[in-house]
Amino acid sequence: QTTGRSSLYPSSMSLPFTMSHLETDHLGDPTASSEAVTPRSCFTGTFSNMTAGRGGTDYGTAADASSACSSSKASLWDWPEVPAGPFWHFRRQAAKANMHPKENLSAVFGSLWAQAQKQTDMVKFEFGGGKAPVCAHRSVLSLKSTVFASMLDSELFSEARTGRVRIRDCSRETFAAFIGYMYGCDEGPVQDGRAMWDLSDKYGVDSIRHVLLETLDETNVAAAAQYAFDTGSTELAAAARRCAGECLPRIATQALEGVKLEVALALMSAFRPGGLPQYLFAERWHAANGDFGHTDTLLRQIDFGKVHLSDLLATVKPSGLVAPGLFSDIYERKLERIRSHPWAMQPIDPAFTFGGRGQQPGQFESPVGAAVFPDGCFVVCDRDNQRVQVFSGDGRLLTAIGRWGHGEADFLVPVGVAVGRNECIYVADSAQHRIKVFRRDGEFVRAFGSEGTAPGCMRVPVDVAVDDERDLVAVCEYHGHRVQLFGPDCTPTLQ
Repeated sequence: QTTGRSSLYPSSMSLPFTMSHLETDHLGDPTASSEAVTPRSCFTGTFSNMTAGRGGTDYGTAADASSACSSSKASLWDWPEVPAGPFWHFRRQAAKANMHPKENLSAVFGSLWAQAQKQTDMVKFEFGGGKAPVCAHRSVLSLKSTVFASMLDSELFSEARTGRVRIRDCSRETFAAFIGYMYGCDEGPVQDGRAMWDLSDKYGVDSIRHVLLETLDETNVAAAAQYAFDTGSTELAAAARRCAGECLPRIATQALEGVKLEVALALMSAFRPGGLPQYLFAERWHAANGDFGHTDTLLRQIDFGKVHLSDLLATVKPSGLVAPGLFSDIYERKLERIRSHPWAMQPIDPAFTFGGRGQQPGQFESPVGAAVFPDGCFVVCDRDNQRVQVFSGDGRLLTAIGRWGHGEADFLVPVGVAVGRNECIYVADSAQHRIKVFRRDGEFVRAFGSEGTAPGCMRVPVDVAVDDERDLVAVCEYHGHRVQLFGPDCTPTLQ
């Protein structure tokens, strides 16, 4: 059994097996024909068997797989499912422009001329389920693919003798597009770079692989990086990191769906300038995949460097991590009060730091929200300690409110906090689907909301804000996909 590139098998090699092996069918029946046998992972008489390698991944259509399975030889043509992971969009028009550079055209036409003089037959790639074969010139295949060159130039292999090759590990549509790309054509509906990368690697078609690397951009680099992570391709992973180093700020939320944390970290770290673009990337990755715990890991890797305070507030404040004058430092589990001089455009210079990781009074596990009282005191919401804590302007702990539980004054997952009229503290509990109101000294006032989608109900509230002038409370719901406004009596007025 062999894996890897076909350069291991030149046409003049010496093979350690007897000619009787060439008469053995793919199912092990010595009486069956050796013509056009189906590739398998062990060598049984065709070159395809020797290069089966890591094949077996189908990227074709569901209809093609269904048709194949309905044939009389369904077990031979059953395509594996498309692997999990984001779709790698292959920009085929760019590939068409680059597949045949001018200096290579003479070699292509020269090979066609040589085939015309030899009057050799076309090569037919056959598929199951009654699919029509895909035909290609033997000389073009040999010119563009090291594997096909070895397969078709040696009479030891049935493919060379018959000009027929059976394809088991790929659908017809996918393979037709692959052969079309070898000719420089734009054939078929397949646009998944995963298929083209697998086939170009398996059959040694460097031109397609190079185009795949050259056409990486903000629309497909995340999917390509995920595929490199899943398959262990160091070449593709290195190219994806180089691309992300230039285009990370332009990678959209949709392009990050299904990208694992490890891949997101690699892409983010490749962007050397760091700072706010990395933060925004982490925010988009969270929006696409919705994992607070993993988002924390991403945020810890951000190098903010020297960032103007006005830029920081304009970028980070909408995420709920920052209230005026505060930055919730979830990396070191500390809270830093920032000097506010927006007119001077000064880099961040923390006035003091307090707190630390832990469960003792004044410490934090996951501070995810903060709000400021009119007199300069502030309140911090600690998600994993299930409490909110009130501090003086110089960082001294004044009050700790709440504990884990289902009681009216308890919390499960407090994630948002705001200060309203009469210095009341409003806390959004995502797991209880409620807003709880406390006085500054910790006295419970009331709670409103319950799980549901009707007006006044909530589904995972993640933030809360108070408009004192209009006496309104705004609640942002993550799974409810809405914002509700509540009046003084805690009844919904708008959503």
